[in-house]
Amino acid sequence: MIRWEEQASGEWFGYSGQVVVASAKPHNGADSERWDWEVTGAGRLKAARNAGHRTNELDARRAADSYWQRWLEATALRPDLQRLAQESLPKRSARKQRPPPAPVAHKAEALTKAADEKVGAMQARLDAAERRARDAEERARVAEQRAASAEKAAAERIAKLKKALAD
Repeated sequence: MIRWEEQASGEWFGYSGQVVVASAKPHNGADSERWDWEVTGAGRLKAARNAGHRTNELDARRAADSYWQRWLEATALRPDLQRLAQESLPKRSARKQRPPPAPVAHKAEALTKAADEKVGAMQARLDAAERRARDAEERARVAEQRAASAEKAAAERIAKLKKALAD
């Protein structure tokens, strides 16, 4: 993955470590609607473009990222990076092994504790569901009251209209 940094000029430089490997810049100045990208830190892959243009700076940076990723995979540097990362981790000595298994009594206590935690979590979920159900019932009650009120008002209006038509 390339680390991108915006420059004062509005251009973006992409770094791999401390080395500039890519750039994305406006085609004709800062107000351009076309952005050119180029990956200079890697050789050119067959049937792939290491430069091009996009309609915005984000797409240009994504295109450069994509080419860089393809180049890393094609040159098989990814496994080397993984190996280097593994080698940089501190080695585990033979003395530092897993602790001995806990006695049976401690296992039973641990199982009981874990079961209690699960029951507590389930109870909390049940309480939340009941709270939501009560809220829904209250909203339904209010809606029914509004509907009844609207129905009553409509009936009164109809009665007034009938009376007015009868006169």
